[in-house]
Amino acid sequence: IWLEAAACQNATATLMWDTPTTNPAVAACVTGTNTQKGVADFADGANSLSMQRTLALPSDFTGAVDVKVKWLTTATTGDVVWQIATICVADAETDDPAFNTADAFTADTAKGTANQLNDATKTGITMTGCAAGEAWHIKVFRDSAHASDTLAATARLIGVELTLRRAQ
Repeated sequence: IWLEAAACQNATATLMWDTPTTNPAVAACVTGTNTQKGVADFADGANSLSMQRTLALPSDFTGAVDVKVKWLTTATTGDVVWQIATICVADAETDDPAFNTADAFTADTAKGTANQLNDATKTGITMTGCAAGEAWHIKVFRDSAHASDTLAATARLIGVELTLRRAQ
């Protein structure tokens, strides 16, 4: 499943994810000579910025999920630490659960050239409390206060790819 971070209509950017009332990721447009796209900006700073999505797990979901985060930055050095947290809600459960402990990606290093694409991957994210057919809350954030996050610039999230295992 590919979940784009944002869309850009002319010069107006809009996130394709929900944001919290404090420390949200911010929508931005990236305008090239030939391409125009929306991104979610995760600035460097003392606070972890985040955004969330809710999906339905398929009825044949078997429990394992891998994640790939596609991002870029204007910086040519430094590492980003992305994190993802999940939780699920079943029929007749309250839909405001606490997230599972977040999975931190291994620090992903910016390319040596500005605005080159970066792929950060995480295999087997925590899906405790999740079962087939449930509502699935996903939160993505940059932990810029993490000791391994050394990128002194904004990390621009293009999108998130989720690989779900399903019964055959």
